[in-house]
Amino acid sequence: SVSLTATVVNRRSGNRVAKQSIRWRIQQGSSRDRLSARQTKTNNTGRTSIDVYIGLAIGNRKVVASAGRAEGGLTIKVDCVLPTPR
Repeated sequence: SVSLTATVVNRRSGNRVAKQSIRWRIQQGSSRDRLSARQTKTNNTGRTSIDVYIGLAIGNRKVVASAGRAEGGLTIKVDCVLPTPR
């Protein structure tokens, strides 16, 4: 898995925003990819995190976090995958 953290900052004041709802989605990836949560809230420092579980497929994954009309994304490049040992 890959951990991602988003930080929400008020554009005008520059202050971090606590208790802001963030929606997460996989915009590009494998049908086997999944997120640890579809929605989270920022903590007192304006940060929130999720884990992205990568399915057994090579290729790019794009994860998008959004709050209201604002959004940001990150592309994860996957060159090889190994099954989890049992």
